[in-house]
Amino acid sequence: MRDSATFTVDNGLITDQPNSAKGVEGSLLDGQNLIIELGRARYLRPPSDQSETLNAATLGYTVATAANTKVITGTASAFTTDFVPYSHCLINNILYLITRIVSNTVMHVAPNPTATASGLAIATVPTLYPLNRQKGSLTAGSVVRFRESTLFAVGRGLLQIDGADLSAALTATSSVQVAYPTAADPAVFVVTLIGFTKPTALTTAEIRAAAGGTRGMAAGTRKIRIARKRVGFFGVGNFSDPVEVTITAGQRVEIDFPAFATSEGQSEWVIASTRSIAASGSTAFGTYYRAATSTTASGTTQLEWLDDELVEIIEYDNNAPPVCLYLAILDDYVLFCSTFGTPDSSGNATAPGPGIAFSKIDNPEVTGRGARAFVSGNDDIVGVLG
Repeated sequence: MRDSATFTVDNGLITDQPNSAKGVEGSLLDGQNLIIELGRARYLRPPSDQSETLNAATLGYTVATAANTKVITGTASAFTTDFVPYSHCLINNILYLITRIVSNTVMHVAPNPTATASGLAIATVPTLYPLNRQKGSLTAGSVVRFRESTLFAVGRGLLQIDGADLSAALTATSSVQVAYPTAADPAVFVVTLIGFTKPTALTTAEIRAAAGGTRGMAAGTRKIRIARKRVGFFGVGNFSDPVEVTITAGQRVEIDFPAFATSEGQSEWVIASTRSIAASGSTAFGTYYRAATSTTASGTTQLEWLDDELVEIIEYDNNAPPVCLYLAILDDYVLFCSTFGTPDSSGNATAPGPGIAFSKIDNPEVTGRGARAFVSGNDDIVGVLG
């Protein structure tokens, strides 16, 4: 179907294809329709515009099949790099669902191939995703748009929007990446891994009291932390360990900021502070609040704030999300889906898995320790439809 009108192509519609959920007899992929045309694949996910065609990418190695078995073996292949479980591939122009990736040279597919053969060409299958009035495409995984500007992508393949590469290439992996537009040109994107590292604590030489205050900061001692973020965007990383600074009446806080973590896309600092107390001492301090921001890197800035302006309490577990296979947007939350699989040798989460991690409100690039959920039965999540 194209815009509710049927059409015929040379290779025909590939019906009754394997689906990770219950299929519909006589149909294309239920909710994820794929059409093969002269060796090209169109993979459709309503309600996206269905007019875009992308070529299936033939990989630089071959595979072998065995009749009536699910095992596919590759010669000098890279299955773990090129595919993820529950994505699709074309083997000798036949569509298969990849149910498991055992290694770079062994994977399982459905349905079972009907013939024993070797030296077969294998190709990735482009997938189209609706992005408001645009289309995104990857080989597998998900791409979503947060608040009309920032793109998040996970999976496999080169991200394209309306058939064109981003200004900075984004090749998806199981680690979520973010592409955000620059202020000078919204069509120019900066691409980094999601999240920010924790800064090293400022030293007592890098943060101090300075003359010239004009706002009447209360005299006393405060503890200060800093965190990384991007100008104009909502993600904030973990805050540094605290350092004390004591000011007297008429003074302000002076900070020597370190360089930005440009590889992480940082372009701004967030400064958090306790309210002032009369004397120093770690037992006397309480809650930390967001106090100010600064775009100064490798330089000195003077800042002032009043205690009664400190109302937004900061959070500390601003951790980058775990690896996953799919993404979704739920109101102001980003969902990182099909994660928390069997831990690896370091105890870290793997994908696929039965879990979903949720971003924090107004902080889409991080997840909290308790922001997670699991499907009943602990089966792997094999797809997400918003």
